[in-house]
Amino acid sequence: MTQDEYIQSIIKPSNPYLDTLLKEESLRKDVCPSIGPHIGNLVSFLVELLKATRVVEFGTCLGYSTICLAQSLEKTRGKLISIESSPRLVEETKKNVYKAGLAHRVTIIEGKAEEVFDTLPGPFDLILQDASKEIYLPLLNKCVKKLRPGGLLLSDDVLFPAKEVRKRQRELINEYNQALIKHPELTTIILPLGDGIAISMKKY
Repeated sequence: MTQDEYIQSIIKPSNPYLDTLLKEESLRKDVCPSIGPHIGNLVSFLVELLKATRVVEFGTCLGYSTICLAQSLEKTRGKLISIESSPRLVEETKKNVYKAGLAHRVTIIEGKAEEVFDTLPGPFDLILQDASKEIYLPLLNKCVKKLRPGGLLLSDDVLFPAKEVRKRQRELINEYNQALIKHPELTTIILPLGDGIAISMKKY
């Protein structure tokens, strides 16, 4: 038994519909991979740890991360704003969140994250960045500005520079990582889960 298999055998998904989404995702070639169970468990845990009530995510895929976040927001009585640029994925996410019983916790907005985010008032307790790699760096300072002190910016796929992905994506993420680590208002760690997750806390 591998470490992953062992962990998944003793830690069950926070919502049973998450397994359904993972199976569907594995059979499809028209969607990007979701954050997966390990990072999903982590973001759910962090929402509860922060007692977060205002959360925003960039990128939904089929709604796996959306459900992970919303499940914990059910406990904190909070709300999630999900921003997705693909009309098709917006509709699929809406259906999946409804099937998971969490539609009342989520507002899904169709549009470009770099445009929609400007219209949202802060502060937020937690922001999950998992959209197009081109927008990671341009949105960094905006995210920091709209985080509350002690709030968290979670950035997925930050280990792309060490993986066999397209050169342009490796370059974009490497540039983002450098800015993230050096940002004067953030304290950042990187964990080797999935394709890498950076956890950045806004300093008090």
